[in-house]
Amino acid sequence: MILPDIIGFTLDEAKDRIQKSAMVVERITVLSPPREKTLEFDGTYRVIRVISMGNDKLELQICKPL
Repeated sequence: MILPDIIGFTLDEAKDRIQKSAMVVERITVLSPPREKTLEFDGTYRVIRVISMGNDKLELQICKPL
């Protein structure tokens, strides 16, 4: 499986590209500094890593833009 090239995209842009490639976002993980842990995010967060979970499912690791 070839992963979509979406590193650096906003979450909204990445989701559009993933949908067009017939893949599914199975999990979204927010990465942040230790003292700023949060589970909340929006479409402006940036994709920093894409992990294949098999069967056309992806995990996106995202972070808050500066």
